[in-house]
Amino acid sequence: MKISHLKELTKKLKYNFKDHKLLELALTHKSFSNKNNERLEFFGDAILSFFISEILFNTFPSLPEGRLTQLRSMVVRRKELNEVGSKLNLAKFIRLGPSEVTVNNSIQGNTLEALVGAIYLDGGYKQCSKVIKELFKKKIENLDPNEDMRDSKTKLQEYIQQKGYKLPKYTLENSKTPKTKKIFKVICEIKELEISERGQGKNIKEAEMISAERTLTKILRQDEGE
Repeated sequence: MKISHLKELTKKLKYNFKDHKLLELALTHKSFSNKNNERLEFFGDAILSFFISEILFNTFPSLPEGRLTQLRSMVVRRKELNEVGSKLNLAKFIRLGPSEVTVNNSIQGNTLEALVGAIYLDGGYKQCSKVIKELFKKKIENLDPNEDMRDSKTKLQEYIQQKGYKLPKYTLENSKTPKTKKIFKVICEIKELEISERGQGKNIKEAEMISAERTLTKILRQDEGE
């Protein structure tokens, strides 16, 4: 991989690697080579969690530990990491095997973690902290410490329990989908209320969350109409 090809990426990162082989390794997916970025990804995951924790600790001095943990989870979840990786256009630089793609998976987010690990090894604490603060600046600024951060399944379960009903039942539907695009469909059912709503997603968890959200919305509308 030519250094000139990576200048666009290092410019976006606002960090120039002293060891370019470390950068190349961070951008090498396991489908490309046995010598890949998995170890750097493991290391970068821990480093990123530490720095985000430090930023949140200093940004929200009055928040308790539980709330800080929730905020950190929101910042470093796969969806957010993939978004940051996408903004860096990592798909353009990642070395992949011939049958691998960066769509509908966590490859860009995982590579971002590998890059964080590589930057820490190459430049140390201060440089890595600087890069992470810049990459996640807007996401941190947009956090609302008072936001209800419970997921849809938790909200539905708690609401149902308050009403004295039995817990929702989630059923995975069999669906014929193209091999290249796996889609999961789940039905969320509240028998006592004769309510069932479907949700679909790239995995079972996502489908369950969507079906739970739709079910809760329907219940709340019915309650408001009473």
